[in-house]
Amino acid sequence: MAFSAIATYEIWTGLLLLAGLILIVISDIRAFRVPDSVSFPLILTGLIVSVWSPIGWVASLVGALIGYAIFAGTSKAFERLRGYEGLGLGDAKLLAVGGAWCGAQALPVIVLIAALSGLLFAGWRRLVAGQTPRVLPFAPFLGTAIAAVYLNSVVLVSADPTRFP
Repeated sequence: MAFSAIATYEIWTGLLLLAGLILIVISDIRAFRVPDSVSFPLILTGLIVSVWSPIGWVASLVGALIGYAIFAGTSKAFERLRGYEGLGLGDAKLLAVGGAWCGAQALPVIVLIAALSGLLFAGWRRLVAGQTPRVLPFAPFLGTAIAAVYLNSVVLVSADPTRFP
């Protein structure tokens, strides 16, 4: 009985996260915007869900704060150096979503997966399609990385035989 209740809870919360990430990705692809109306509720929901998750609410809160601060700081530094925006604050809020749902310890993995997949995609577009994208939405890569890390953590935690009585 305990396995069923925990598994159901993880499925529903995971579906909620994935639905929000899909909305954000579609919005960023279409309009280069990460809507606050989706990212803020996802951050709040991640913080609430973390109270009952193995990640814990402290790691979730620290992850959300550090995630936002890292990308917001990078964005401001790039804009000062180059004179134009290179990374939007929507991406900072999306990394805060990743921190809230996956914890602070997952942020380096999320950023690495997102950066590498974005670079591979841009390289593929240049080599295969002959296009050099001047602007590339980052939310598709960041959202995919968040989903992968979150789902991986749920699968690993669910597979732990000591977790269920």
